[in-house]
Amino acid sequence: MPLSEDTIKAVEATADLVAAQGLDFTRAFYERMLTRNEELKDVFNLSHQRDLRQPKALLDSLVAYARSIRKINELHELQEQGLPVPAERLAELQGFFAVAERIAHKHASVGIQPAQYQIVGAHLLATIEERVTADKAILAAWSKAYDFLAHLFVRREEEIYTETESSEGGWRQTRSFRVEEKAQITERIFRFRLVPAEKGTAVALHKPGQYLAVFVRDPRLSPHRQIRQYSITSAPNHTYYEIAVHRDKQATVSGYLHDHVAVGDLLKLAPPYGDFFLEYREPGGQAADGQPSPEPLALHGGAVNFAAERMTPIVLISGGIGQTPLLSMLRFLAEKEGQAAIRPIFWIHAAHDSRARAFKAEVDAIKVTDLPGLRTTTFLSEVDETMDKKGEDYDFAGRISLDRVPGLAELEADGANPHYFFVGPAGFMVAVEQQLKAWSVPEDRIHFEMFGPFKPLQ
Repeated sequence: MPLSEDTIKAVEATADLVAAQGLDFTRAFYERMLTRNEELKDVFNLSHQRDLRQPKALLDSLVAYARSIRKINELHELQEQGLPVPAERLAELQGFFAVAERIAHKHASVGIQPAQYQIVGAHLLATIEERVTADKAILAAWSKAYDFLAHLFVRREEEIYTETESSEGGWRQTRSFRVEEKAQITERIFRFRLVPAEKGTAVALHKPGQYLAVFVRDPRLSPHRQIRQYSITSAPNHTYYEIAVHRDKQATVSGYLHDHVAVGDLLKLAPPYGDFFLEYREPGGQAADGQPSPEPLALHGGAVNFAAERMTPIVLISGGIGQTPLLSMLRFLAEKEGQAAIRPIFWIHAAHDSRARAFKAEVDAIKVTDLPGLRTTTFLSEVDETMDKKGEDYDFAGRISLDRVPGLAELEADGANPHYFFVGPAGFMVAVEQQLKAWSVPEDRIHFEMFGPFKPLQ
């Protein structure tokens, strides 16, 4: 049901009051909820509570929703009536819905259920009453506004669950997988190959760029279940998944996987999720022989949907462990286009030093055997002149600078309209976006993934 004008006005009028509370508001909300509903500690990443990433993400999302509620409601009304939605309306809310889609996929990966929205809603309203206003009419308005948003998320998440479960090799919630291979890639990164515990069964095809959620319950870590998402590095297939796990600062789950999980052990996994991806979509028409044409119409992707023709350049830019989802994309492009690839494909990677850099051998092998036209560029923040050879171990010393990548600025200037995909630490991503903006690259050609709770690049 659409929201009433009174409800919209009440929420709009208090949006700035919530924003003014800042992190005090969302910290109070989480403290209240996780104290009174401790079972939710089995769902939330508690390290993101300690470093305030989750409270900050919630505050940003809540305030953005309150300030956009009128436009969101108008759009919903048009859709409910089956009326066309003006393109400018969609454009105005593109940022909000892009964030909402990412949140929906994260929710699906940890198995969020409708009943949990009721718990969250009750604590949210209680926090508003305690810290913002006790006005009953305003609280009633926020209750209706929250229910409206929760309904949209529940519906979208059920669509995601159903789509994944109904696909070949798909499942809902968690499934047991066996560690078939474990290999150390660098001092801080291990690669895991995971196959179904039930021998001979298929796994769902992931979209290159998506992630798996790993569920761990071990008293050595915490009294609560721990869930972490790790990007899939393998190309899509129905047999196995590969992930690369970087030991992070807290080293809670990553340390457990590094130190305690061995070949033959079982792990609980959710299906692949995530809205940052590449995929080919086949044309709707039929080939001359009556069979569907095998020629892909275009390369499509998420994280602001796009379609790129076969000549459109693809630029994959990573910092540190951020290369993991892009590695799956690169392997996918190698399989799909291979020696016949006519689009320029760039692999640009920045690492702290050559010892921290992973997957160089794999990328070099892809360039030699599958994508001879692949253009690779490596930046190292620190170069060891006694062991690092320029042109072999690295191309440029220092921080990433897209202006220094051979041929890239010229490609942009010539109107080739490359699509840029980048993942890495927050500072790295801000720097990359600033460089792309300096080239006047429009937002619809800029695609990025944020590890952890989502926040806009600023």
